[in-house]
Amino acid sequence: MLDSMINIKFIDLRVALTCSIISLCAYGSQVSDIHLLSRPAELLADWRVNGQLVNVTVSAKPGYIISKSDYGVTAVGNLVFVWSERLQSRNDNDIFAQMFFVDGTKKWNTDSFPVNIFRGNQTNPKVVPSMDGGFFVVWQSDSAGKNNINIWCQRFSQDGEAVWATPIPVCAFSGNQINPVIADDIDGSILVAWEDYRRGNADIYGQRIEQDGSFTGPEDGAAIDVSAGDQTNVKFVFDNNGQPASLKWKSTRKGFSKPVVVETDISKMPIPEPGIFFLFFLVNYFLIRKA
Repeated sequence: MLDSMINIKFIDLRVALTCSIISLCAYGSQVSDIHLLSRPAELLADWRVNGQLVNVTVSAKPGYIISKSDYGVTAVGNLVFVWSERLQSRNDNDIFAQMFFVDGTKKWNTDSFPVNIFRGNQTNPKVVPSMDGGFFVVWQSDSAGKNNINIWCQRFSQDGEAVWATPIPVCAFSGNQINPVIADDIDGSILVAWEDYRRGNADIYGQRIEQDGSFTGPEDGAAIDVSAGDQTNVKFVFDNNGQPASLKWKSTRKGFSKPVVVETDISKMPIPEPGIFFLFFLVNYFLIRKA
């Protein structure tokens, strides 16, 4: 057998076109050491603000259970938490969110607000900030059927208002699309990747979503890795400035006793037109020169 622990990297010079060294916004510069713990009846979070510890608790509704959760720090320094919640007696999750100021007080005058409470099982939420102080949430939903799980996304303002008229289907192709991951790019768009079973085995697909909800890539996503075998556990890898630099996943390949780790730069994702990217790159450059 060949060595089971190797890294495979696809090198693409276009990485310079999709990953800027300098970020336009320093998200959450006051906040550090964020921890998030999901318990059946509550969500526990703590962080430090200029060295001071802050603790918050989000409680599930009576008779409900909290499961999958995620957090993000917005462009104005607030913290937003998202989670799935269901009745103890039913496997029918919905997605909820709450935002806190850095001192731990709630920004919204409610225990939580619904991100998506459509029929079926809405779970696996992931959140990233938008450039205006709001945020994007992506999740998976079986509202089209137990064997037709799709990926959905919605954008929210910092006041908790939905920016798009309805959630958008990131991928609604037949078969299951699961375990989405999300990252925000310097131009205000977001990158989403997921495991995709449209061909039977697990592949990796991705999409770039603009601020207005339009797609840069093809409908239902661009193929990132459709090799023979299963591609799973996809994750974004970030550079020192918190920008997405590459994608990493596990691949089951013939001749290897265990899955191998595969990594590719984000130019394998749908990318914006070069002219648009270079505009943002030049803005970054002159901002730093001016500073």
